[in-house]
Amino acid sequence: MEPTKKFDSAEELVDFFKPNNSEWAGSKYLFRGHREEDWPLLPALYRDPKVVGEYFENSLNKYSKNFAYNFLDKSDMIAYSGNEGELWLQAFKMYNFEYYLKYRFIEKANELGFSVVGAEEILNRPNIYDRNLSAMIVLKGIENNASSFPEPKLPELFTGLIQHHGIPTRLLDFSTNPYSALFFASIYSKDESSHQVEIYATPQNIQQMTDWAHRRLDYNKELISATYSLLRMPNSYNNYLYKQGGVFLYPKYPYDFFLKFGRYPSLMDHAKMMSNNNDDIRTQYLKLFTMPGSEKPRLREILKSMGITKSSLMPTLDNIGIDLQDDLSERTDFRS
Repeated sequence: MEPTKKFDSAEELVDFFKPNNSEWAGSKYLFRGHREEDWPLLPALYRDPKVVGEYFENSLNKYSKNFAYNFLDKSDMIAYSGNEGELWLQAFKMYNFEYYLKYRFIEKANELGFSVVGAEEILNRPNIYDRNLSAMIVLKGIENNASSFPEPKLPELFTGLIQHHGIPTRLLDFSTNPYSALFFASIYSKDESSHQVEIYATPQNIQQMTDWAHRRLDYNKELISATYSLLRMPNSYNNYLYKQGGVFLYPKYPYDFFLKFGRYPSLMDHAKMMSNNNDDIRTQYLKLFTMPGSEKPRLREILKSMGITKSSLMPTLDNIGIDLQDDLSERTDFRS
């Protein structure tokens, strides 16, 4: 995607997002920052497991083996033979793995006495390997359409809490505060100068815009399953969300999209659907701002002077310690 605007310095980038900037003031957008340009606009659950982390890759592989052992019998194996059947089985497997990750997090939190609002029901659902769970799926024949697969349209609110504690979910983090996005784009990474900083912006009224596009006669029907929607989690559930102005976008039909295209939908796919190949509308829907990675140290310095640090956006005693370590390693004047 071509950048909407390129910035040469951290000062220019920060100034652009100031509320008094007439070019940007009053705009109702959501923001997301990438510290490397090759990051996809795709929820962690659906990214390449090797990129997400070794723990995720290993757990998914082990789950897949247990899944085959617990769910499939000879008649199932015959039903799922062939390309369409294999694709459908992969989607079903990931659907259940998503459920498994949430179930295990809630189960462990409950064991340790932590209250997770809205998670009570999941504790009383069948065990993930209970074959009754497969009754949710239409198992007769392989029908490559949305009606044959249960798409949970709205993620449970506690999914945002799970996401913020390191478990991959179908949620994609955004913020109503552009400086939160700038901070996450500024986080130190190796070979910073070789990677440009990217800030994405998409309208807050994503749902209204999507509904409008669906009503049009000429919208891209082939990509309708690429639809993303907005999830607002109450700030009282998660202090990180309050501090960061955090909200989430999520794909509404990820598994239907997977059945059609053999991959999961990114926000870029949604932008393509919204634009119906009209570049002007696409630019209105998804904006991209870039800055050379060599400017990241200066960006961190400016944000720090504004009080935007890891501990201010993720307030824990551990993060206060991390900020202090960073401050001491950079400081030359210890008089105050």
